[in-house]
Amino acid sequence: MYKVKFFSGYEGKNFIGLSPEEVIKNMSDFEETFYGGKNKEIRRDISKDIIAYYDKKNKICEAIQFVNEHTDIYVNGVQLMRVPEEEVIPTLRKVFPGEEGFTDGSNYMYMKYAFSVFVTEGQVYGVTVGKKNYFDFWKEDLEDLGHSGLMKF
Repeated sequence: MYKVKFFSGYEGKNFIGLSPEEVIKNMSDFEETFYGGKNKEIRRDISKDIIAYYDKKNKICEAIQFVNEHTDIYVNGVQLMRVPEEEVIPTLRKVFPGEEGFTDGSNYMYMKYAFSVFVTEGQVYGVTVGKKNYFDFWKEDLEDLGHSGLMKF
């Protein structure tokens, strides 16, 4: 079980801002390092519970994604992992009351908090928390709501 407190750590461990070496040191059950992207340049460190995402130079962890569907992920006291797809929006509204969220149909995000959940196979399967402005790459799509496939919720 993990309890997420934004920008202050996850169960006493803060991965965001750490170097890859520090992330691996703090990552329980580290499994592998994966390089992806156009030229296989973007680094990800993977454990059974967490994927760490780094900046373009692979110097600093910018986000982590919780991926173990059997692990409970609590955000602001609300458990998110395995929430059925039809309950995702009402559940997220409990987590962030009064806040505006966006979705592309499978990712549900709050850019203000650099937070998202990923839905697959009819339920929440992943929870991502990033550094401030981590989801800024969606800003262009926000300007073209509907045409970009991004919608408010």
